[in-house]
Amino acid sequence: MKQKRPKPAVDEELLKDFRGPGWCALCGIWFAKLDPHHWFFKRWCRRVTRLNLVSLCRLCHGKAESGPEVQEIKAKLAAIVAKRERMETEALEAELTRIKWEKPGE
Repeated sequence: MKQKRPKPAVDEELLKDFRGPGWCALCGIWFAKLDPHHWFFKRWCRRVTRLNLVSLCRLCHGKAESGPEVQEIKAKLAAIVAKRERMETEALEAELTRIKWEKPGE
């Protein structure tokens, strides 16, 4: 039987930073309320980290979750987060992959 991955702990203070008000990272429009979006699948990450979060308006959040442009949007979001964190996109993805495979408590 396959072992289920534990759900990441919710960091409400961190999520609050991504809820706005502010600018949508994708469309660039100001909103009073934004959605924190996990651009790297939330179920793959073992902990909530700002490396995996970006603020999106509801419309862009919906586009980022489903639709024909998902892969293109995911690549744009990776570049946006990498720039924000002053990292190369490849280094950002490598760090999230490392977090994905780390054992709880590491």
